[in-house]
Amino acid sequence: MDTRHPFQAGGLVSAEYFWDREDERRRVKQVYESGTIAVLSGARRMGKSSLAEIVGREMADAGELHWTSLSIRETTPANFPEKLMATAFHLREGHHVANLMDRALAFARTIRLQPVVEGDPLTGGLSFKFNARRAAAQADDADLYHDILQALEKDAQEGGRKVALVLDEFQDITKSAPMFPEVLKSRGRSGGKLAILLMGSSQHLMSELFSSPSAPLYRIGLQIAIGPLPLPVVRDEVQRRFGWNGITISNEVVDTLYEASAGVPQDIQMICLAALEEARRHRWREITSERLEAALRDLVEQNIDRFVEKWNQLTPVQRDVAVAIAQYGGKKTLSRDFISRIDPARPPLPATVRRSLLSMIEKEILEPDRPEGYRFKDALFAYYLRRLVADTSVRPD
Repeated sequence: MDTRHPFQAGGLVSAEYFWDREDERRRVKQVYESGTIAVLSGARRMGKSSLAEIVGREMADAGELHWTSLSIRETTPANFPEKLMATAFHLREGHHVANLMDRALAFARTIRLQPVVEGDPLTGGLSFKFNARRAAAQADDADLYHDILQALEKDAQEGGRKVALVLDEFQDITKSAPMFPEVLKSRGRSGGKLAILLMGSSQHLMSELFSSPSAPLYRIGLQIAIGPLPLPVVRDEVQRRFGWNGITISNEVVDTLYEASAGVPQDIQMICLAALEEARRHRWREITSERLEAALRDLVEQNIDRFVEKWNQLTPVQRDVAVAIAQYGGKKTLSRDFISRIDPARPPLPATVRRSLLSMIEKEILEPDRPEGYRFKDALFAYYLRRLVADTSVRPD
């Protein structure tokens, strides 16, 4: 790798920028190899998509796997069946290009609600379109999903190859395809050779799908949780990678960086990249606490519109609760001590605080933090609240 570019901020990261996670890699590989259904959950920017892709590509390069992914967030009730079928077809066919239309037509005939196959002469791509007049009954949707997954499963069994389908942002499935979880449950009970990895970043919505005995996909398969990176790993990687550019950074400063990022991998990479650019600009040979603070403030200023947009979503009470969590942490938020810190002059009622917390979860600003408590989904937003909101008497409108 180019040691002048030791950090990658945003998007799917390649293996050289993906730190640690050896146990999670092993467990995802086990899912792909065993042809089972599993759940990979964790907050946004933790590296779930990168993890699924890195393991998938490594196995594909070794000739051990055919895999592909579909983001449920990019689907709607109108196009989910078509996108799922197109994903299944391209996974089934791999890199074959000869007689693609004929194979697509043959694939379409295996589906009870047969779609129309359309070709794009400009790109050479294919798409599947279901008749707009097809029955909207849920039973028809269930039959359709069964047929698509069964075609993939049959291909895995007869082709002698491992096949994996990754469904990202799966917490949105109840919006796009409310019958799909029931189909997965029935397939999970029957067993098969098709590996399906269900990934999601909205913890409370994923919990509604998987965690309680009444959830539609309770105990559907192996549960893999991906959380913040361990501090020792971050210290080692950050110091080593800054060192490639002749720049030192102490354990104490890395610890400050870790606290500001809450151990979230993409935020760590983003902060490090900002600090590295500042160091190169000013020819620093060391990242001190003051220099890291300056880089953090610049980074927050660059993203200020995003943070102000989040702030403007909140009611006055929610703003006070959010600032208190940013300053004092998200534990024991209904205790008398915490509530008195929210507004010492006029402390809100515990019920008001509880409603504010639930509302900020719905707005994807907070998420539950085990064992009991809350944390910000965006660690830099928490930094913005601590440094640029709580420290000033004039708050943004």
